[in-house]
Amino acid sequence: MLTFATPTAPFASSNSFFQPPQLTQEQTTKLYMISQLSQVTGESQDKCSHYLTFFGWNLDACFQATVSFCRELCEKYGMNNVFLARRIAEEAQFNIQLCLYRMELVMKLMSQTRLIHVFAYDCLLQYQWNFDVSLKRCIELIATNRLPSHAFLSQSSPFTTTTSHPPSTLTFPSISSLTNTNTNNNNTSVPLSVMIPQTPQQQQFSQQTFSQQQQLQQTQNMYHSQPRRTTIVQRRN
Repeated sequence: MLTFATPTAPFASSNSFFQPPQLTQEQTTKLYMISQLSQVTGESQDKCSHYLTFFGWNLDACFQATVSFCRELCEKYGMNNVFLARRIAEEAQFNIQLCLYRMELVMKLMSQTRLIHVFAYDCLLQYQWNFDVSLKRCIELIATNRLPSHAFLSQSSPFTTTTSHPPSTLTFPSISSLTNTNTNNNNTSVPLSVMIPQTPQQQQFSQQTFSQQQQLQQTQNMYHSQPRRTTIVQRRN
């Protein structure tokens, strides 16, 4: 008795049946914007996607905040680590006032401990920008020799809190001309003083955060300015 194999559908040698779904024009544009920002900043594409999402996929505003503003921070405060400046700006929700306020705390801690920028920033961040607690902790670590030598400024480079000349307002050519998504017809870079357009919710959150930081600092200053009552406890034999 003859038996026949079960007929199967013809198999195509080409990959026409397994083509990936086509990307839309919007998806292609976003991927290109992420790639361009990643090349300029040196950040990962996931991080750049987060930045662009925060700024509503406005490439000019994102570029001004993550590149221009961070370079100005480095110039003003004598930092050579633009990635650290970007972390500080990101932690402050790219709010200029809050970012400058925290940078002043970093410089103040550096002036009293001679720590480099990154160690001073890490300490303040760990203790939620409480300067007095951070300073006390740094003094304890320094007294017990628990900090490496590279955590401190070198003796050959004296510490200065300000630069010898005021920082100029940096403007960079608009890179949105590389894509067809520029919202400004004049194709000019946005001045730093008017950069970072935020939604009303983001502005309210940034203002509340900045006011809370100021209130916390004022409360700490009042607390530490009050005289302390010392109590002597006699030891029982």
